Amino acid sequence: LFSWLPLYFLTAYFINNEKKSRDFVWIIVWGALISALIGLAQFLAQFIFKRETLMTFWLTWVAPLFSGASLAKLVQVNNSWLVEVSGQVFFRVVGLFPDPHMMSFYLGMALPFCLAFFFFEKKYKKITGVACLLIGLAVFLTFSRGGYLGLLASVVFFMIAARSLLLQRDKKFLFAILLLLIITVVFFSPVMGRFYSIFSLEDGSNLGRLQIWQDSLSLAKDNLLLGVGLGNYPFSLGFAQEYRNAMTSHNLYLDLLAELGIFGLLSWLVLIFVSLAIAWRGRKQNPVLALGAAGSLIYFS
Repeated sequence: LFSWLPLYFLTAYFINNEKKSRDFVWIIVWGALISALIGLAQFLAQFIFKRETLMTFWLTWVAPLFSGASLAKLVQVNNSWLVEVSGQVFFRVVGLFPDPHMMSFYLGMALPFCLAFFFFEKKYKKITGVACLLIGLAVFLTFSRGGYLGLLASVVFFMIAARSLLLQRDKKFLFAILLLLIITVVFFSPVMGRFYSIFSLEDGSNLGRLQIWQDSLSLAKDNLLLGVGLGNYPFSLGFAQEYRNAMTSHNLYLDLLAELGIFGLLSWLVLIFVSLAIAWRGRKQNPVLALGAAGSLIYFS
């Protein structure tokens, strides 16, 4: 905890007024936009160069620089960079992250801040509108199914939370964004196939996760009060054979329950709930920071 907990106190100390908080949100939005542009360039490059050549370049020069040599080697052995959708194979958007899921996770948490700027900072409407479009597109092209669900939930929450603060035309525009998301899922075959596979019991990835969840629940039941200890999940399940064995529960809540017990999970849920409640109460005073943070937490959750 000492590796990251001090960041909270530094953040609270330095970002102590509304102007500084908006500057901080700008950093989040610009960072996400740059990452999205890099990811989109990487995705489009596969239609210009051979996919295998591009992947080799990314594994050799990009991944070690941003993920470290050790993690890059693990990614090289077993990566989730390719996806087959409707008979077509794509090199998913990974950008500067080790896998598309982390890329989606990062961009999806930044997107609500970008939306908040778009709706509540009229001065920067054009640039934040383009940023939202590019970040959203990059999330779609990660083909991360969790990212799709998170994005849908985040936009719906944003509509509900901001309904009393927006002008009528902005409400219509936000509704149009939600409608576009639904249409994309339903009619754009690569995204549609990927989204529908979330609910498929014939999908190998889903079956594997269901088995992992069962193992996690069994482990949690045996260690309900205190858990097995932070980071001890893979060792408790005999993680020693190969890299592809489950290192986590593939579910944050099950991870917390298994490793920290019922009180650890409840503490986490209280932390999220209280943070959302504070953001909800502050949405009229500082909608950019409050709605951005709340939408980000919804996506994360």
